[in-house]
Amino acid sequence: MARFLDPRSQPSVATNSVLTVSNRSRPSGSNRSRPSVSPNFLPDLYKETARSQLWDKPETVQVLLLMDQDCPVDRRFPLRIGSQWLPVDPVLTSDIDDIDSILPLHRQITHFIRGILHSLAIIPWDAGFHHRHGRGCPVNRDTVTFEIVTPLEREENMRACNFALQKILQYSAELGSRFAVEIIDPQAWKPEIRVLAVPETSLHLAAQWSQLLPRIQELISSRQWVAIDGLLHKPPHGVYQPTAIISAKDANDMIWWDDLLPKIRQLILENNWDFNVILRHLRRSPLSADQGEDEDEGEGEGEGEGEGE
Repeated sequence: MARFLDPRSQPSVATNSVLTVSNRSRPSGSNRSRPSVSPNFLPDLYKETARSQLWDKPETVQVLLLMDQDCPVDRRFPLRIGSQWLPVDPVLTSDIDDIDSILPLHRQITHFIRGILHSLAIIPWDAGFHHRHGRGCPVNRDTVTFEIVTPLEREENMRACNFALQKILQYSAELGSRFAVEIIDPQAWKPEIRVLAVPETSLHLAAQWSQLLPRIQELISSRQWVAIDGLLHKPPHGVYQPTAIISAKDANDMIWWDDLLPKIRQLILENNWDFNVILRHLRRSPLSADQGEDEDEGEGEGEGEGEGE
């Protein structure tokens, strides 16, 4: 199989068993936008928690419904939930130098959250305040995230964490403290992804890719994408599957999540192709050997601190 390159990019470098296209003519700037709509899970959650008598008062439901409107829940990734809108993978972790000045009530908040986790039998592998930032993005020292690393692969784990998230958001609103919350599975926490080259014998995948690739290029032509790689990707707790991995500088823009990715998935479904699609916030293809050194515009403050190895 050949390595497919965009005509606007540099000349091709042959790579066995890799399907990829790169785009090096995109501008480096990016406009960030906030989500307009968040998925609504509260009706089903209410049924579950009502049965287990976790809510003492019915009026609490109305409070949480309002909280869901004010603090949209980010569930774009299958093993991560949180609020506010979280950075798109890969995400790095940095320690907080001045937590007392940024969030004076952090000890009280931590005590409350740990109590909620204990009451719901959620066992955190790690829990505490950190800076969470995208690869190649500067660390915003005024923004902190309470990060909870805990297994989420089972449905009951996710239900409990959904409820914990809403209780934390309610408590944050009552205190008037502003901080993000991220609950993530240990296997999804690492910024790296697991990929393999597509076998040369998989001629049917090469045929599908030859049709899928130009359609993706057409759909995302106005975006700041840098590469589209056809690889075998292993999601956390999953198996390797053919995947179109899109790397984009503007992956945090909501047009990707509200419009482009749903269109690509619908295209794959309609044609009965075997490919999945994922989006990564990267400045270069994940095949680039120097991916960790892609801060060519001075945006890498805090990069690599506490990287998830």
